[in-house]
Amino acid sequence: MGKVLGTLLLIGIVTSAFMACYAAVYITNVIIPEAKLDLSAYTINENSVIKYEDDNGQLVELQTLVGAENRQWVDYDEIPQDLVNAVVAVEDKRFWEHNGVDWYRTAGAFVNMFIGMRNTFGGSTLTQQLVKNITDYDDVTVKRKILEIFTALELEKNYTKEDIITYYLNEIFLGQGCYGVQSASQMYFGKDVSELSLAECASLAGITNNPSLYSPYSTLEVTRYKCTNCGEYSLTKDDVCSECGAKNSFDEGTVWTARDYNKARQELILDQMAKDDVLGDKAISAETRDQAKAEELVFRSDWDEEKKEEYNNANTSTKTIYSWYVEAVIDEVTEDLMEQTGLSYEVVTKMVYSGGLEIVVPYDPEVQAAVDEVYNDKSNLNYISSSGQEMKSGITVVDNTTGYVVAIGGDVGEKTINRGWSYATDTVRQPGSSIKPLAVYAPAINEHLITPNTVTDDVPRWMGSYWLKNYPLKYRGLTTVLEGVTQSINTVSANVLEKLGFQTSYEYMTEKFKISTMVDEMVLENGEVKTDLGYSQLAVGGLTKGISTFEMAAAYATFPRDGAFTEATTYLTVKDHDGKVLIDNKPSTEYILDQRTTYYMNQLLTNVVSSGTGTAARISGQLVAGKTGTTDAANDQWFAGYTKHYTAAVWIGYPNSESIGDMWPSPSTILWQKVMSRVHEDLPREEFTQPSGVVTVSICKDCGKLATDNCSMDVRGSRVQNMTLLSSDVPSQYCSCHVAVDICTEGSASGGYHLAGPYCPSSSVRTVTFVDYSRNNESGATILDAGALLSTVQGNGQCTVHNSGTPTDPEPSTSQEPTDPSASQKPGDEGNEDPKPSASQEPES
Repeated sequence: MGKVLGTLLLIGIVTSAFMACYAAVYITNVIIPEAKLDLSAYTINENSVIKYEDDNGQLVELQTLVGAENRQWVDYDEIPQDLVNAVVAVEDKRFWEHNGVDWYRTAGAFVNMFIGMRNTFGGSTLTQQLVKNITDYDDVTVKRKILEIFTALELEKNYTKEDIITYYLNEIFLGQGCYGVQSASQMYFGKDVSELSLAECASLAGITNNPSLYSPYSTLEVTRYKCTNCGEYSLTKDDVCSECGAKNSFDEGTVWTARDYNKARQELILDQMAKDDVLGDKAISAETRDQAKAEELVFRSDWDEEKKEEYNNANTSTKTIYSWYVEAVIDEVTEDLMEQTGLSYEVVTKMVYSGGLEIVVPYDPEVQAAVDEVYNDKSNLNYISSSGQEMKSGITVVDNTTGYVVAIGGDVGEKTINRGWSYATDTVRQPGSSIKPLAVYAPAINEHLITPNTVTDDVPRWMGSYWLKNYPLKYRGLTTVLEGVTQSINTVSANVLEKLGFQTSYEYMTEKFKISTMVDEMVLENGEVKTDLGYSQLAVGGLTKGISTFEMAAAYATFPRDGAFTEATTYLTVKDHDGKVLIDNKPSTEYILDQRTTYYMNQLLTNVVSSGTGTAARISGQLVAGKTGTTDAANDQWFAGYTKHYTAAVWIGYPNSESIGDMWPSPSTILWQKVMSRVHEDLPREEFTQPSGVVTVSICKDCGKLATDNCSMDVRGSRVQNMTLLSSDVPSQYCSCHVAVDICTEGSASGGYHLAGPYCPSSSVRTVTFVDYSRNNESGATILDAGALLSTVQGNGQCTVHNSGTPTDPEPSTSQEPTDPSASQKPGDEGNEDPKPSASQEPES
């Protein structure tokens, strides 16, 4: 037996030693490196300032940030000693003696957790509560508790008790949106915290434990039942008192309001403050305690109307309404500081407003003024939905010289509130066809899969469970990429996406254009799987989540900037009150597209504005490029466009998705034009960059190859189009799709022309060309070029009008014979002068 006990003891010692070593290593390598909290990282009694650089390189103040009234800092010497003592008495009576952790209470909490089998913790000191309040240590785990303990110990080494209690009293939540005792004092008693009486101090300290229960303004009401035998209270009228065991001893109950609870809590605190073993020589006398209990608590909400008006007049100040740009800066800086410091949202918000920070932003006052002139005027978007919603809009403007966001409009109409919803930065909506240049055309050109003269078949596509269609329901048949972009043809972008592949398209969106809202895979609560790797998402813009104007503008700015992408941001640097750089946020610029790609994209998108769906965006004296976008149900409309100077993205729609209807031109394009025409006043016209080695060539619009005379003899009319291409992209072959045939002009039928027969008079015979192309039209939709296909005229057969009489041999016409391609010199051959290239081409509609 002795050997067994000895063995067990040895095993226990070894195991304990192993666990102790493991704990020591864990604490040394994991906990201690994280257990650092620098309260000086934010000085929350000095206003922060947002500045921008003017044309002379000087920093100019844009906005001084002022914290909200419920976040007022107060120094230690302005806090009544009675309030400090009240909080210590009820929350942490050994505060002045311990080193940040009350080991008695902590041990009790751990015993309660393990023996009581509950994963809950108590025993936190004021220092530990401060750590929890100003960090993200809010998960209820053992690691969190250990980290909180070591952080509190570290904090006590670096700060005085007075510092810690001051930060605590300025951080604590006291209900009614109040953080800190100063704002709470004004809220409840209408006076500065330094003027509070002992009774009022105890009342205020009582709120800390549970603001929803102890706040005097809470609307909570609870019925309490008192045992007539022992005097204890219960929230239920039980048959047996759990304290004394008396049967049927509870009275009929009394309704307690939050004020009753606050009063009871106040008296409990006053009792604690009168105990020597709680406050020692700081304890109040019994007489002082009783006087404080007897003092009537008069809350601000109980004042008569005259006193309320007097107070409101004395404390009324003009509230600063921050611009949409400033609020976007606040949001972005707050998010980044939280990530960098590990501090809580509440604390970082105070840093941003009142931490004495200097925030430098890439703001342009003239561009913002142009945005405000249009967006502050509600008549520029005065539409109401059938359900009564007001139409909303957001805009983001990028300076193409730097790639920086220089102006933002978050809504239409005058801005009257702070922290409102921004439809420029907060709203994420499906982009419709405005996504095609980013997800399809630019990547496909960059991967050398297409050029503007690439031809694809515009017919409905079967997607496995539905037909991918165009809106409106019009199908052109063989169509160039140039026309597909110009007329925003869905099937053309889907055909190009098929060449590109979903994965490559997705990688361009996420890795190159940095669209943060793309979804690889997302499983909904009902088990449905969502993804943005698909035709409807990438080819026509039906993204799972959508995109913001903020990221859309930055992505589109890549085209006029010759492939240079700069990630969207509203600020460049953040310095603390001592001038130390906290965050250097100057974004790096990466060339994600080659110059060949951006040249072609500028050509395609210029055509959209000159002769396509974006004509309403034209600006007199400026070269404009861009793309429209409308979702399937017309819930969202977009225009993203640019000049050489600036890029802007505009979204319009209703807050709760609802059809905008058939508005043409789109209000999004009109808003874009109104803003950008003002931005470009007095700016010179600048062309987009043209690489060397471009030539203008004649292209066949039905095969994309070099045109021949046959292409101009098409039964529909000439199918020749001049296009400007890099010499390396000029097709090496001539058109072979146009085949010359003789037709009878009198023998036409509903199905098209008939071949000329032996009896057709020469006056009725004409030599034209048809396109030799086979199509399997499973959808049954009408394809506009069907009558121009060789298979169609051959299927119609010979003329049925002239079927008897003397055969006629029509005289051949040399003017109708196609030119021998071998006799023509290829455009761009040495010795020929290159024609002047064109920035945009106008296809037939």
